[in-house]
Amino acid sequence: MPGREASKYFGVCETPAANGKEYDSAIDWAIINSLSDNGPLSSGKLRENIEKWLGRPIPQRTYYYHLKMLLSDNLLNRNNPDGIGNEVFYSLSDEAKKKKTITFTESGCRISGYEALVL
Repeated sequence: MPGREASKYFGVCETPAANGKEYDSAIDWAIINSLSDNGPLSSGKLRENIEKWLGRPIPQRTYYYHLKMLLSDNLLNRNNPDGIGNEVFYSLSDEAKKKKTITFTESGCRISGYEALVL
């Protein structure tokens, strides 16, 4: 399918997900933006933020699948300070922070690094 390679996102591309649906990279974009804007967030607060960002609910299974993909691509850090069964926090990894840059042009500014690979 044309454009799949262009939409590749740090190792994750829009291939059919485990449930047979297309991989929704907008969820990844919302996760990255939320963590970039707010710093480390609890799992619940992060999900709340991305649902607000996207304007729609995200099924729990889908949400955790996207977190797992971003963790495996070394774009997120997962911190569980109090152990199993307690609140988990997510933050952008140093690798993810390096990939997000702002470029100023004659027509304004453009945030690069993610859009070129996500959208």
